[in-house]
Amino acid sequence: MRETEDAIEVVLESSEAVELSPQNAYIRRLQHQLAERANLVSRSRGREPYLNREFFAAIATTMPSNLLVILARHHGTPIAAAICFRSSTTLYGRYWGSLGDFHSLHFETCYYQGIDYCIRERLDRFEPGTQGEHKIARGFTPQPTWSCHWLRDANFHAAVGAFLTRETRHVDAYMDELGEHVPYRSIPFDGANA
Repeated sequence: MRETEDAIEVVLESSEAVELSPQNAYIRRLQHQLAERANLVSRSRGREPYLNREFFAAIATTMPSNLLVILARHHGTPIAAAICFRSSTTLYGRYWGSLGDFHSLHFETCYYQGIDYCIRERLDRFEPGTQGEHKIARGFTPQPTWSCHWLRDANFHAAVGAFLTRETRHVDAYMDELGEHVPYRSIPFDGANA
């Protein structure tokens, strides 16, 4: 918080804006509170927290058995969490946050613990989330994902459709390229190796 206090002094003395180093959502909230106490206006760029108290209250009442929280502790203190959702066959990941930078904590919390959970619960699949070539080295293979959107404006709909047609070709080619680097061998099935 020292950086924030120093920045407030600079702004009060010079009226010049100061950019602070990126912080997690919790620290950003504290920074905004300090600025507010000094009668300054502050703003954040990047993602603001959208999994808020209301979200967790709704999930706790509507689908508690579908929620998995993987909590990481350091000397008994929570330092990170990954939030996943599950169906009867699949674990879907993951929202992630950490209070610090710990070597390999992201992979342990977001991937390895999810894999362990799927094995223990006998789930068929773990979908750890989109993007990330680093997932290949951890045993995940590229999988296509889809989403559905309704666009009211017909011109905008057409423009997005044209973009997606072009983008799909690039994504398919990239997935093929990544598929050449997966850590699994392909063994042709001939009945003899069954």
